Amino acid sequence: MRAIEHRIAAARHAAAQKQVADLLGISTRLENLRASLRLASGQTCGASLQATSELHGRLARAESALQQPIRQAEDRSNQARTARLLAQAQEDGAERLREKAAAREQQDAALREDANRPARRTKERRS
Repeated sequence: MRAIEHRIAAARHAAAQKQVADLLGISTRLENLRASLRLASGQTCGASLQATSELHGRLARAESALQQPIRQAEDRSNQARTARLLAQAQEDGAERLREKAAAREQQDAALREDANRPARRTKERRS
């Protein structure tokens, strides 16, 4: 049961990390697009300047609006990581308990086996 919980927590953590990576990738692409908007050297028309300026502003707003979802995704990723580490610790603890129980069972079985053997005769001691 603990192993299943750990696998589920690990899958959730991986999904949260992927979401963070995806959002950061989108943010990087927006930044690159905004950086690539340069005015052409030489004469340009007013409509071209206005369109470039408007596009630059929209990209900046999109980049700014993306910061909160990135923070939220990072928080979810950290929470999923914490849950995964807790599940892993519980799984490790359960494994140790199983190992101790198996060792104790072997000891008890050996003790029962010894108890079922006929007693050996020993020389009586004189006082």
